[in-house]
Amino acid sequence: MPYQLSKKDFYAEPLSKAKPIDEEFVKEAYLVFACRHKFCRDICPNFDITRNEAHSSYGFHTSILAVSRGVGQLDELIDNFTYCLECGACELRCPNTCMGGDFYRRSTTTVDLVRKIRRDHMADGGEIKNWSAVKEYLDEHRGFVATQGDLVTKWAEGIKVAGDLKTALFVDFFTATQGTEVPRLAAQVLNKLGVKYGIYTTPGVTAPELLSENDDEWKKYAGENVANFKKLGVQTLVVMNPHDYALLIREYPKWFDMDGIETVFITDFILKKMKEKGVTPPKAIEGKFAYHDPCTLNTLVVEAESPRDLVGMVPGAEIVDVPPGNQWRYCCGNGNGPYRKLHEDIAYRIGQKRLRAAADLGVDTILVACPHCKDQFTDVKQKAGLPVEPVHVIELVAKAMGIEWETTSPTIG
Repeated sequence: MPYQLSKKDFYAEPLSKAKPIDEEFVKEAYLVFACRHKFCRDICPNFDITRNEAHSSYGFHTSILAVSRGVGQLDELIDNFTYCLECGACELRCPNTCMGGDFYRRSTTTVDLVRKIRRDHMADGGEIKNWSAVKEYLDEHRGFVATQGDLVTKWAEGIKVAGDLKTALFVDFFTATQGTEVPRLAAQVLNKLGVKYGIYTTPGVTAPELLSENDDEWKKYAGENVANFKKLGVQTLVVMNPHDYALLIREYPKWFDMDGIETVFITDFILKKMKEKGVTPPKAIEGKFAYHDPCTLNTLVVEAESPRDLVGMVPGAEIVDVPPGNQWRYCCGNGNGPYRKLHEDIAYRIGQKRLRAAADLGVDTILVACPHCKDQFTDVKQKAGLPVEPVHVIELVAKAMGIEWETTSPTIG
């Protein structure tokens, strides 16, 4: 995993028009600018569509150098920083991160950089085009916080939950209200496996978009979560949304003590319990499937095997898609932040390219492990008329376990 910056590093210092950019902050930008391989550009799903180098990691760091040297203005360049999907592929492909980080004491952390530039620019009175859509989304989440509890657990209506929070299901507001089938089916699978668990009811605003608007507010919610985990005696945190999982793995340890709390993604957890109990899904589902790696799992935290292994537990099911490393240049188009809200058309084209690649495999189903990917692919499928249906891995496993798919979920709202 790329070198992780601590809260004491240069990313903690706000940028401002009133003062020059600190030279320490420029060092990482120069290391990327000095590279002529541009591996980060070639792996970027956004660049693959726009073909604009300013929209790549190389371009972001070049913009920082231009501003620091007085040959560019952030007001004029800020739009470039909205084209980052925050997928993290560029970090994995950067020679500095992979080979020279320990020597230079700087490793490319493009996602951190882009988030910082956005929020510092807005804090300094600047504007970002189309940000009102992002703010509306965050305001909706903030509104949920005041009514959480029943709202966050409404998806579990009719499902027996033991209430033992030593193992706690972490379900964010998006999944609890728009990806309801994922936690419902996952909970029923866990019940079939005889796992005791509870539901964590106060996640706060976990959306990565908030890290691009107000990191102090994000840290407030995160700090409250960690304090609650400890107070409730949570030992294993089972996370449904890979966006949250990446934040809990990458961001939380930078700021908070997570010792004693094991953070596990839902597919890892179910796979582990199946193996421990010697359970194989009894119902065969014959078919060949594409599988799309969520960026948040495959590149940001480099965990790509458990969804595939879980599908491999289903009798008759076979994944015929390319391996994880070959998927770094793919994204569903939603991104791990505000991208889809800022660039809806390009997001659609990114998703369309991925679904066409699946269709070229001769399959009619693409499996996903992220509710955002399913939401985005569902939209792209309808607009493009592509004959590939997005299905969550948990849905496949639940069906193989004899759990009926529901056509309706509890009404949320």
